[in-house]
Amino acid sequence: MKNKQKTLIHHSDRGLQYCTNDYQRFLNDNNILPSMTEQYDPYENAIAKELMEY
Repeated sequence: MKNKQKTLIHHSDRGLQYCTNDYQRFLNDNNILPSMTEQYDPYENAIAKELMEY
C-alpha cells in the first residue's frame, strides 16, 4: 500500500491580506495549496461555511 501525502488547502476570499506575496510565499513554503473564491461574492463564503459543517 502506498502512502499518499494529503495536501492542506487554505480556502479564502480575495481579501488583500490573502493576496499579498508574503502570504502566498508562506503558504508555498509550508506546502499549503491556496484556493480563493472566483470573485468577491459574500455568498461564496456562506457556501464554504456550510460545507465545513459536514
